[in-house]
Amino acid sequence: MNTEPGDPVLERVQRVAAQTFMCAPDEIGPATVASDVAGWDSLSYTIFIMNVETEFACELDPLEITNFTCIGDLIVALREKMV
Repeated sequence: MNTEPGDPVLERVQRVAAQTFMCAPDEIGPATVASDVAGWDSLSYTIFIMNVETEFACELDPLEITNFTCIGDLIVALREKMV
């Protein structure tokens, strides 16, 4: 995955995650998983995904969402939708 500091997709996801999970944006990176973020549970994850869909004006497939293992998987899916 090509995600570097300054990557606009990563930065937008970080901003949405920070607002949803009430954390600093730099606490979120491509390798971030649920256990890395205080307050990340099934409800907050659902809200996060809804906020991401709003931010990126897209709809993520529910099956795809359940198979994400880290933030990087979400970023890959978003990039595919942006093509």
